[in-house]
Amino acid sequence: MALIAVFVLAIPGVSLAETWSVPGDFATIQKAINSADVVDGDEIEVGPGYFYGARITKSVTLRGSGRTYITNGPRPWRGRDLSAGFLFRGKKAENGSDAKIFDFVFQGVDFPVFASQWSAVVSSVTVQNCTMENAVQAITMWHADDWDVQFNKIVDLEAINGGGIGIVVGSYSGDDAFENLIANNEITGTVYVDPDDRGGYNAAGILLVSDNRGKRRGGLVEGNLVQRNRIALVSDTPRVVPVVGVELTDTRGWVRSSSVTDNGVTDNDLSGTADDVLLEPLKLDDVNTVQ
Repeated sequence: MALIAVFVLAIPGVSLAETWSVPGDFATIQKAINSADVVDGDEIEVGPGYFYGARITKSVTLRGSGRTYITNGPRPWRGRDLSAGFLFRGKKAENGSDAKIFDFVFQGVDFPVFASQWSAVVSSVTVQNCTMENAVQAITMWHADDWDVQFNKIVDLEAINGGGIGIVVGSYSGDDAFENLIANNEITGTVYVDPDDRGGYNAAGILLVSDNRGKRRGGLVEGNLVQRNRIALVSDTPRVVPVVGVELTDTRGWVRSSSVTDNGVTDNDLSGTADDVLLEPLKLDDVNTVQ
């Protein structure tokens, strides 16, 4: 066996992934990601304990060990006191595509996993076995493709003139959101509506949306699969912000065709939510599979 190991290591161009620890090798998750020693394919093992999140710019695996809590993190927008846990927002070559996130507990973080870019698609991210509590939007996937989002638990949501969403897949800058898998997740509890919320929108367990409001330019939201999720949500102020289980929306309405097409919504348990599926416009039923 030793001879085999030596032979493998001697092959030119073969490199073995490193595992780094936080705390240990690095004091924070961000310092680990920023280090020149940590390269694409490496693993960063975190915790147990309480940690600040990070901006993800490499194709690394992030894994919680024991009870690893993310309780704060980078700000997606300047001047607004809203936090992200793991933030995907970078140049095309360093936007965190192919990253993997396992086994974290996010407590009181507004956007636990947040991908939002104007000029680059974030591809092939895995988010599994995480718990997200009291988020505004637990998993936000703008312009995402080939994500694998499974076996997560989302408990309670906050609505503050927007949000109140467990998982959102969408487009607002012309780039597409396609072929993402959202399966075997549990989204349960209460949507807590801010007392000053003006309403005019729905909270949702899972939202697929092509957003053309204002100066936004929604692209295709296509080929996404939403299956075997359990959604049991109630609003504490339904007259202001009602809740739906799954929503598919093209904000243009129906203009000869739709940008929200060929998505599958199948085998989900929505019995714990008053309104199970909302289609805006209703003709989305013709170009998507909704069971």
